Amino acid sequence: MLCQQNCLIECYRYMSEIITAKITIPSSIFLAKGGLSYLQRQIDVIAEDLKEVHGYKAIEYLDHQLENGHGEVTDNESFYFVISYEVDLG
Repeated sequence: MLCQQNCLIECYRYMSEIITAKITIPSSIFLAKGGLSYLQRQIDVIAEDLKEVHGYKAIEYLDHQLENGHGEVTDNESFYFVISYEVDLG
């Protein structure tokens, strides 16, 4: 595409967006299955499920955090994590 001054303008259309998923893990399972390594495996499982169910061409894990931003068990029974992914809509 050319502008009025005859300069080249390159336009990129990014077909991606950020999505979030919430995961609840009972604290007994979280601790018994390896803590953060267990969480990482679940993050990967969710990514594959999202890719399969919604047909995303690509999905990339970005970040996770406890829902309330605290390093504590939210209700003494479960951890609540919010996980962010960038997905390619194709």
